[in-house]
Amino acid sequence: MVLVEKHIIKPKHKYYDEIDNLCWLSKNLYNSTLYNVRQYYFENKKLLKYQIINKMYVDTNNEDYRALPAKIAKHTQMLVEHNFKSFFGLLKLKGKGKYDKPTNIFPDIFIESLCRINPDLSPDDARRLLTDITIELDNEDLGQKFYERLTNQSGGKKLIDFQNFNNNNFHVVTELPCSNGDEEFRPDITLLINGMPLVFIEVKKPNNKGGIGEERERMGKRATNPKFRRFINITQFIIFGAVLDN
Repeated sequence: MVLVEKHIIKPKHKYYDEIDNLCWLSKNLYNSTLYNVRQYYFENKKLLKYQIINKMYVDTNNEDYRALPAKIAKHTQMLVEHNFKSFFGLLKLKGKGKYDKPTNIFPDIFIESLCRINPDLSPDDARRLLTDITIELDNEDLGQKFYERLTNQSGGKKLIDFQNFNNNNFHVVTELPCSNGDEEFRPDITLLINGMPLVFIEVKKPNNKGGIGEERERMGKRATNPKFRRFINITQFIIFGAVLDN
C-alpha cells in the first residue's frame, strides 16, 4: 500500500503567494529545460542528460535556474529527464510493435495502469475490458459510448483516476500511425493516458499559408471515413497549432 499525503493551499493561506511564485518559477525552468532537451533530440536523436544540461545552466548563470533554490532547480531539471526517458521507452514499444494497431492502445501500459487504479481488477479482467472497449470503438456514435465509460466514476472500473491524477500514466509519442488496410494518417504528436491515445496534436510552421486550416479540413474528412472510426472515437481532443523553429 502506498500512503499519500495531500496539502491543499488556498489563496488565503499565509504561504500561498510564496508557493505560487515558486511554482511559476519552476514552470519557467521546466519549459526552458524541456525546450533545450527537445531541440537536442531533434538534431541528434539522443537524450541530453541531466548532468550536461544542468552544467550548461550553471555555467551560463541561467536566469531561470538562478531564480530558484538550487535543490528545487536541480529536481525540476531531473523531472525533465525522467519524462523524456518515458518518451524513449514508448518509442521502443512503438518500434517493437507493442501496441494494438486497430486502436493504438498500448496493452501493457493499459493493463498495468488499470490494475493500479482499480485494486480489485485482475490482469485478465483488464484484458477483457480492453476487448470490450475495442468493440465499442466500432460504434457509429462519434465515441459517445467510450466517452461515457471514460468519464464514469460512480460505478464500474475507472479508466482514469480523476481524484488522484498523479496515479495515472502519461506518455507522448510522435507519428504514431493510424492505419487500417491501405489507408493511414500519422498525427505529429499523440498523448497517451494509461496507454490510451486520447489526444493528438498537429503542428505546422507559423505563417504557413493554409497550413492549419487545410490540416483541419483533412481531419474532418478522416472523421467521416469508416476505416478511421476507432481512432476518431477514442480521441477526446484534437489540437492544431504552430511551432516555432527557435
